[in-house]
Amino acid sequence: MQQATDAPPTIGVRALIAELTELPANPSVAMRALQLLDDPRTDATKLGRLVETDPSLAAHTLRLANAPIHGMTRRITSARHAVMVLGFELVRSLAALTAGGVLGGGRQAVPPGFWQHALATAAGSMVVARQTKRPEGDACSAGLLHDLGAALQYRAAPDRYQEMLGECRRDQTRWVEAELRHFELDHADAGAAVLQAWSFPEEIVAVLRDHHRLPGSDTGELVLVVRAGEALAELAEPTLTAETVAEPVEALVAAGVQQPDVDALVAEVVEQTDALRSTLA
Repeated sequence: MQQATDAPPTIGVRALIAELTELPANPSVAMRALQLLDDPRTDATKLGRLVETDPSLAAHTLRLANAPIHGMTRRITSARHAVMVLGFELVRSLAALTAGGVLGGGRQAVPPGFWQHALATAAGSMVVARQTKRPEGDACSAGLLHDLGAALQYRAAPDRYQEMLGECRRDQTRWVEAELRHFELDHADAGAAVLQAWSFPEEIVAVLRDHHRLPGSDTGELVLVVRAGEALAELAEPTLTAETVAEPVEALVAAGVQQPDVDALVAEVVEQTDALRSTLA
C-alpha cells in the first residue's frame, strides 16, 4: 500500500521535448527558420523572406532591430535588413522562443515572472558582454533563452509548476530536487535538450545547461557572462521565481569584470531592460 507522503508521478517533459523537436508534417515558419539556420548556405535574403511570412515573427524581428540598443540612425523596414542587424543567432533565438510557444501569435502561458526575468537577464548579459568586450548579440540570445526549460515545464503542467513554486519559495536550495520530482528533468537539462536538437551552437546550449552550476576551469565564457548578467538582473528586476542566482560581485569578477561598480551596472541593466521590454514583452 502506497504511503500518503509518496511523491506524485512525474510529468512527461521528455514527451514535450520530443514533440517540439520532431518535425511535423506542416512545420511552422519558426521551425522552418530553425532548419534554414542550420544550413550553411543560408543568407540574410533567404532568411528574411521566410521571416516575413510569419507576421508575428517578422514584427518581433523588426521591432528588436529598431530598438535603441542597436543605435540605428535610420528605421529598418525589411526583414532582410533586420536579420543583418541582429545576426543569425539572435534571429535563431526569436525563432526558438516562437517554436517553443513562448513568443508569437500562438504563445502559451509562461511561469510567473518568466518574461521579466528573461528580458532583464538578456539586458544584464549584454551589459556584462560590453564590459568584457564579448559579442552582445550572443549574450542577448543566451540571456533570453536561459530559462526556456522552465517555460517547457510550465507548458507541460501549469498547476504542478505552481505547486512546485510554492514549495521552493520556502526552501530555495531544493529547487532542482523539486524539478526532478515533479518533471523528471530540471529546467536546465530540459532547455538544453531542445536547443541541442535544434542545432544551436554548443556555447549557447552550455548556457542553458550550466548557468546554475558553480563555474570551473572548463566553464564557457558565455556561461560566465550570463551567470553575471542574471545576478545583475535579479538586483535590477527582482522576480517571482524561487531560483537562486550567483553572488553579483563573484559572478562579475569570474566573467572578467574587475572591481565592478555594481550600482552603475544595475542602472545600465534597468535602462537596457526597458528597451528590450518595449520590443519583446
